[in-house]
Amino acid sequence: MSSPTTEPRSKIRFDEPADIEDEVELKLKRRFGRGLFVTKYDVMDDSVTIKLGNQVPKDVSDCRDRDRVLKFISYKPIFTLSAEATDNGYLIELPNRSEIHDGFVDRKKMVARQLDTTMAKSIYEELASFGPVQTQLTGVKDILWAVREKQPVDEEEIFAMRGRGSVDQTEMYLHVLDQTNFIRRSEGDLYTDENLNAHDELEIESDEFSKLVLGQIVQRAYHTLKDELNLTLLQHYPKYAGSYYYSALQRDKPDLHLDVETITDNLHTVYGDDHVHKFTVEKKLNELARAKVVHKEDDLFYGDADVYADVASQTPV
Repeated sequence: MSSPTTEPRSKIRFDEPADIEDEVELKLKRRFGRGLFVTKYDVMDDSVTIKLGNQVPKDVSDCRDRDRVLKFISYKPIFTLSAEATDNGYLIELPNRSEIHDGFVDRKKMVARQLDTTMAKSIYEELASFGPVQTQLTGVKDILWAVREKQPVDEEEIFAMRGRGSVDQTEMYLHVLDQTNFIRRSEGDLYTDENLNAHDELEIESDEFSKLVLGQIVQRAYHTLKDELNLTLLQHYPKYAGSYYYSALQRDKPDLHLDVETITDNLHTVYGDDHVHKFTVEKKLNELARAKVVHKEDDLFYGDADVYADVASQTPV
């Protein structure tokens, strides 16, 4: 079996596809670092596709037990190589280091986004009960109140109630509520729909309504509300909760005890929010503890068994 040789323009050559599978990972590790690994080979008639991943060490020690546990976290795929068949064997054009790094960063962002979504879906009732989140959802509550109390309601009345400066936001609210079956739009009029009717006994201003109805809206339309309507506080609490549960999931330990410094480090490294001070993180964690999303013992935080189980069943981490 021949050894690959470096070709001009950062290419390496192999005689046969079997040579690639046997040798390419070692060549890539030597060039880009020991964390790089091959996750998958796809062999076709005249080409081979090679998907790459990257492993990084992560301290997942329990701050109460001080057990000093290090785990290697895999991010995959971060880059895809192609080996093309030529008259002179199979050639692979190598990426540069910045491309590998960019792929790694993009994969980390995807993991953070998936964890963010999973956390929001797992704690949607608690999320909707936080005062600042309820304030951002005031427009939704106003529309639900008007439709329930005044149906059928001419859509123009809702736009007038909300003000002409909020036309785009109001249209998006109506779209979200219609798509999630809380209201029904019909020929310019609005009616309540099944998901709102199911909670007809609840007063719209009650805490239970916020927890159940607004929570379900958040669960069903999280990314639309957060990204397209810029309701940033919806991401606020899942992000802080995820900064704890990220380590708990990696350790597979729902009662992993972490201090504020460790959770702050997760916020910085997983979500990229390296400007957030640990005092701010502690304040948010205390709010999450009051909502029983996490629990607090002395100065350490640990997970809720039900939240952990729900997140673990959906999470890509």
